[in-house]
Amino acid sequence: MPCERDVIFLYDGTFDGFLCCVYESVYGRCLPADIQAESQAQPSLFSFCTVPTDPARAARVAGSFPRKIGPGAAELVRDVFCSCLPGRELALLRFLLYAYGHPGALARQGHRWVAPLLAAQRALHEEAHKLLGFIRFTDTGGGLAAQISPKNFVLPYLASHFIGRLGGEDFLIFDRTHRAALVWQGRQAAILPLDGLALPPPTERELEFRALWKQFVRTITIEARRNPRCQRSMMPKRYWPHMTEWQASEPSAASPQAPAVPAPGSAPALPGGCRRATMGQANPEKEEEGVPDGSSTDRNFGCGGSRPGRLAVAGCPPAHGGPAPAAGAQLRPGTGGQRPPCADRCLVAADGGGRCPRRGGG
Repeated sequence: MPCERDVIFLYDGTFDGFLCCVYESVYGRCLPADIQAESQAQPSLFSFCTVPTDPARAARVAGSFPRKIGPGAAELVRDVFCSCLPGRELALLRFLLYAYGHPGALARQGHRWVAPLLAAQRALHEEAHKLLGFIRFTDTGGGLAAQISPKNFVLPYLASHFIGRLGGEDFLIFDRTHRAALVWQGRQAAILPLDGLALPPPTERELEFRALWKQFVRTITIEARRNPRCQRSMMPKRYWPHMTEWQASEPSAASPQAPAVPAPGSAPALPGGCRRATMGQANPEKEEEGVPDGSSTDRNFGCGGSRPGRLAVAGCPPAHGGPAPAAGAQLRPGTGGQRPPCADRCLVAADGGGRCPRRGGG
């Protein structure tokens, strides 16, 4: 076991960056007091040590999981890294140092360094499973859009399901908690950093369908068997703000309280190099050419991009930064912008299969 030192490891927030912290701890025989992402570092009396991200070292550490710990170790580490476990980096490091020296550590589910990780993994998968049924999409005219506020970073776990169900539609799922969006457009998928999302006011037809959905929910409700306590247990109230059936009133299409939409082609830039995503905006150039507003040639879901030739799906909260694309730019792999962390090892297939190697096939 490496000796404990009054030092805090700083890394870039990516999964590969965390694996490099593991490498530094093992080969430097140093157990840090904490591990923090550079974007979330807090002032401390301890000294800081910045650990650079080295893909070769990260691959070496990742390859040791199945050999030295077991076949389920890699999935456990990735799942916990995407979870909301407090101090998850240091908890993972302690588990790995323990598991390297104790074969069969995964089977010791009651151990103090194993039990919290298994609980965090279970909570992550449970929340992802719930959101498969709780997400409500809105037809914006240029695609489908939904918003969620999960505790865990679950977008990589939702990708394969919704790509399979809505493969013929362009859609976006915005994670307000982690400021990231799962985008499916033109049979290409990516998870991109996004600071905000501005949607156009709902159309009269959209309001009609919302009213029909609410009427359907009221119709199938059996008043004599209503059990609010059981309902809140199965469907926690933190999911309700984004569910159509729990929204008491709907704004009209011309309501002044409807979300403001930036002027066509002028989505405002935000701190960190990101832009607000706008869907179904009018493009003056296209209108002059006779292309109707909201057509497939005028869909702007956001900003950022991935590494050339790869589709980024983050495995951790994104780090913002990088240049913002021009207004009206289309999402394509290899465009400008900083890719989300962990994108290099968790991909969504562009052919619609949506397989995530981290989960053994999605």
